Amino acid sequence: MSEAADLSAERDRQTQLLLLKRKLKARDKVLLHLEQRLRMAPDNQHWLFLKDEHEKTRLDLHEQMRQLELERQGSHQLTQWVEGYLSHWEDADQEVLDPGESEAPTKNQALSAEQAHELETWQSLLRKVEARLLRLPGDPRLLDLRASHQMRIQALQNFGSEPAPIPTAAPPAPPPPLPEPLSEPPKTAALQGRSREQIEKELEIWAKLVKKSQERLAAKPELAHLRGMIAEHQAKMASLVAELAALPQENGN
Repeated sequence: MSEAADLSAERDRQTQLLLLKRKLKARDKVLLHLEQRLRMAPDNQHWLFLKDEHEKTRLDLHEQMRQLELERQGSHQLTQWVEGYLSHWEDADQEVLDPGESEAPTKNQALSAEQAHELETWQSLLRKVEARLLRLPGDPRLLDLRASHQMRIQALQNFGSEPAPIPTAAPPAPPPPLPEPLSEPPKTAALQGRSREQIEKELEIWAKLVKKSQERLAAKPELAHLRGMIAEHQAKMASLVAELAALPQENGN
């Protein structure tokens, strides 16, 4: 259902872009006509006023097109990131380890084959997250994922042959990096230097992860690890909703 919703949203954006392009083309024709008239009467105040108004509208149309394109790119990149993250779980059996990773530490030899495989999977995912952090240092969601992966790896290494517990709540995440200086200081401790828009964007990411995970679990019930991931992501969403609720209410409504 979410894929159908994504396709519907993309079609709506394409329709809006097409309409904006048509409006922009019509506006260009009007401006060209006005410029031709102004060559004959450059001091005509009425035509100068119309030209100024049409140019303002033209700039507004360009800005609307730019915003739609940014929205389309952002949605596409988010979908790609979510699909790539979840596909790691399905492709884990085919992943090739680095040469130095073929020998597991002595402590891990007590793990069952299933637990050893789980440990290798988490270590592989952790390496991928850390590689992305080199390109996107300080990214809040990557820092959160790294903390989650490190917690699972530590649990497996600590308990040895005992099965690693599946957490029912998200692990405590490190504080996100401070954004650009705010125009006003935070009014509550819950704000933590983040704007409502930033929190809502992160909430959108976790919501998409939950939906995609639920879809994959429904299609492949044998991927039991997805249940733990879904529980973690839902707990993270709940904490973000609480953080949003603690923000100062915006005036104007």
